[in-house]
Amino acid sequence: MTLSVSVIIPTFNRAAFLREALESVQRQTCAPSEIIVVDDGSTDETRAVARAFGDSVTYLYQTRRGPGAARNAGIDRARGAMFAFLDDDDIWLANGIERCIARLTNPDAPQVELVIGLLQRVRRATNAAHETYWQRLGQPWGAMSFSGALITRAVIQRVGRLDETVLYGEDIDWYMRARELGVRMAILEQVTTLYRRHENNLTNDFATTRAYLLKALSKSLARRAQNSQVELRDLVEMPTPEMLQNLGRASQDQ
Repeated sequence: MTLSVSVIIPTFNRAAFLREALESVQRQTCAPSEIIVVDDGSTDETRAVARAFGDSVTYLYQTRRGPGAARNAGIDRARGAMFAFLDDDDIWLANGIERCIARLTNPDAPQVELVIGLLQRVRRATNAAHETYWQRLGQPWGAMSFSGALITRAVIQRVGRLDETVLYGEDIDWYMRARELGVRMAILEQVTTLYRRHENNLTNDFATTRAYLLKALSKSLARRAQNSQVELRDLVEMPTPEMLQNLGRASQDQ
């Protein structure tokens, strides 16, 4: 089964990391049909980095509006049946997209509409021979993150666009809406994405991370409480303890 995949990379002042992210997309064993970089008002060399990839990368620029708006702009431009998202400082393993598609189209597994690969924290290190490599930090984990996720166009249309008023954790907010609508999800048992640790990670600001997580939880509970068919048991079970654990892990620097 052949599926057209649009890769969407939102970015803001990450020229130092963007090149490696794009190179990891181009190394995919299952090549995407298009790669879209949405520059959310960068003032560094982001434009030059993206343009250096020529016609293989579609570069979009917008004034600073936040990551949710950048992802939405990419969705609006994309033509694929599937959307694969990658953060500008993350790196896909070469078979990342292939593994996600294999799970999505596996006739012997429960049908799903959205697939998330495991993330592995890494940081750049140097060995005794002065060679650089990716040093793994801790164990892989499955987070409710757009980076490394493969989502069908039909699901995006069903759940709706990302909330552009949420300046951090907009993907968490979207996933909660998707769960409320009964979207069938699967988390792979394999790592597909390297989550680079560096001094400018947004998750370094734990107070902000926690505040937006609590805001997303509050909005989800309010929406579910307005649904007359929701029982108290449902409110307790959504989101799951595993989901909260994964979100908490994503906010910790190991």
